[in-house]
Amino acid sequence: MSFVQLLQTAALVRVQYLETCGSTNAEMQRLVAATPQLAPLLLVTAAQTSGRGRQGRQWQESPGNSLATSYFLPSLPPGAAAPTWIPLLAGVALVQALQKWVPAQLKWPNDILVPLHTAGVQRQPDDLATQRGGFKLAGILCEQTASGYIIGAGINLLTPVSQLPPGAISLRSCGATAPEQPLAALADHLLALYVQRLQELLATATRQPERLPEIVAAQLATLGQRVRAIMPDGATVTGFAQGLGAYGELILQQSDGTTVAIAAADIEHLRVGA
Repeated sequence: MSFVQLLQTAALVRVQYLETCGSTNAEMQRLVAATPQLAPLLLVTAAQTSGRGRQGRQWQESPGNSLATSYFLPSLPPGAAAPTWIPLLAGVALVQALQKWVPAQLKWPNDILVPLHTAGVQRQPDDLATQRGGFKLAGILCEQTASGYIIGAGINLLTPVSQLPPGAISLRSCGATAPEQPLAALADHLLALYVQRLQELLATATRQPERLPEIVAAQLATLGQRVRAIMPDGATVTGFAQGLGAYGELILQQSDGTTVAIAAADIEHLRVGA
């Protein structure tokens, strides 16, 4: 697979394409442990066989129809925003790249959704899509290593509806690509947009970190919604998503008027009155 647009746009990023890969994040961890990387590196595959999501979940993909990437960021300079912003910035970058084709939105903290009733979508909302507040088109998984940060992304590009897991969607099943659209050309165009925007946002995190809450909030479908936060220990918190904290936390206002900052949780969008 060639990346003409990507290499023209992201001249300072080395790109490595893998014909097949268990997990691009795991492969990136192996690479940076074996050979220290002083500049950004991007791994790409269209055949990831053991993708991972948050909290050890499996990321299901259709080989040859999906795209998996891992971007290695060696470091954040002194004075930059907290690294907890990196997953949100990656999500915003991917959302804005995908908006070339569909009205993508970010669901805090790491899901990229297409609204349930978007014109052209070729499947009906199921319970999982309804809980999320949209069909899942892509996801972000960020991991920290001793030498930097790995920003993983999985994107459903050409997967037909019959091969999609519950609650998911692809660009093709949104009616956003031509039937004969080749994966390579679509991947090149999308990655060029994504990496360029990611680099711009990471630069903003260094030069103007105070702008990050506004930038992320503008793409965040979760804000203004009544949500249930399911914590890693199983506890739940329900409230209206009001904004973002200094480290990217989701601020919920509970029914008694108090607010709570959620640093890590699964978020369900609730109907008012639920």
